[in-house]
Amino acid sequence: MRYRGRATIRESDGILAIASAIGGRTYVCQGRLDGAKLNVYGDFEVEYSVEADGSLVGAWGNGGLETLTPIEKPIGTKLGYGHADDDPVGDDS
Repeated sequence: MRYRGRATIRESDGILAIASAIGGRTYVCQGRLDGAKLNVYGDFEVEYSVEADGSLVGAWGNGGLETLTPIEKPIGTKLGYGHADDDPVGDDS
C-alpha cells in the first residue's frame, strides 16, 4: 500500500511526540530516542532507525516499511516529515 502524509515531531523532556496526518486522519504516538533507534507507541507502533541524512526508516510489526523524510528543520527542533516510499511531501502549509 502506498500513501502520503505529513508527520510533525516535537520533543519535550526527551520524549518525541509524532502526529501523522494521513488521508484526513491524524495518528499520534510517542517514544524516546535510543542512539539511532526510535521506538514509538500510541495509535501505532513502529521501530524507526535514524539515518545519516536525518530520515527515519520505520518497520511496522506486520512487516511493512515506511520512510519519513525531513522537509523542515534538523533534530532538536520542530520536524516536518513526509510519508510514503521515500517521497517527501512538499506541503509547506
